[in-house]
Amino acid sequence: MLRVAYDAAEAERVREHHPAFQRDGFAGELVPEGALPEVLQRPGRIGLLTPHDGAVHPARWLRALARDLERRGARIHEGTRVVQPPSLNGHGVQVLTDHGAVLAERVVIAADGALPSLVPAAVHARARRLNMLATAPDQQPRLPCPVSIRDGYEYAQQLPDGRVALGGFSDLDGPASYTDREELSVSVQERLTRYLGEDLGVSAPVTHRWVGIVSYAQDPVPTCGPVPGTEDRVLAAGGYNGTGHVQGFLAGRIAAELAVTGTSPQADLYARVVP
Repeated sequence: MLRVAYDAAEAERVREHHPAFQRDGFAGELVPEGALPEVLQRPGRIGLLTPHDGAVHPARWLRALARDLERRGARIHEGTRVVQPPSLNGHGVQVLTDHGAVLAERVVIAADGALPSLVPAAVHARARRLNMLATAPDQQPRLPCPVSIRDGYEYAQQLPDGRVALGGFSDLDGPASYTDREELSVSVQERLTRYLGEDLGVSAPVTHRWVGIVSYAQDPVPTCGPVPGTEDRVLAAGGYNGTGHVQGFLAGRIAAELAVTGTSPQADLYARVVP
């Protein structure tokens, strides 16, 4: 993963980022302007390369996870929508779906964009749309690894077949970006298209445009723990602020431990953000 400073102010933050990595035992290498990928080179820019980092194909990852869970006895009900927040029912929890009610001893709500609607008590998290696009294969190698720029507002990678996936500019959307409706932002998509050609030099046609619904916390620390008023029978995990690959694994382990044993040695990491 390559973090690139957009301007001089961010370059200072990148320089501060490097020793912070080293203090925590992670590999990181400062990349001067001339060593950046050619399409990213600008006067005064620097980068921070983390060689241990990487990217996953989300659909392949989810399918692999689902297969493994089913081998362990889990049942997955794809396409079943929860229509209201879970509620206590006697000594258990009732989850009302569009196909009927489910009763359980405990419920873990592991969601990101849907967290505010499924757990109204988590009022510090708000659903937000992030815009993406993808192109047809571009024959010229431009990005040797996933790239983030402008403090992560823009992010891009070139796939092995040459296609480029690009996202960002959610700040241009302003308050309209805080929504759980999967609708494209015309202004953001237009800006992504210009960035694709003007900044990355990609002329391959755009083949796909979409949005992902995530949730952002005001803290901005994610939620992970019991939902107030549910006698610890409903647990929530989400509100990852765009860092779900890291936080999701950690929060998932904590939520699983809390659901099964009632305790987790790392539960206090998120305790202060649960209302």
